[in-house]
Amino acid sequence: MIQEQAIAPIMDIVTIDESGVGTEIGTLPLFPIVPREDCEQFFASLRKLAQWYLDMAAFIDMLKRPQKSDQSEEV
Repeated sequence: MIQEQAIAPIMDIVTIDESGVGTEIGTLPLFPIVPREDCEQFFASLRKLAQWYLDMAAFIDMLKRPQKSDQSEEV
């Protein structure tokens, strides 16, 4: 993977001040090279995380509902 990135196109990052003088900050690869298996694993993990978030939000909402009805009965 590192060898592939060594031949990948890069871009220079520069800043230009008020006088028009440019200062190089660094370089970055134009596109990161990530193996297909890693991409698939990343998106599978992202889907699991999204499902966990939905389940957790539903669980918290379920916990809040009885509290609201209990408070209305006391008043």
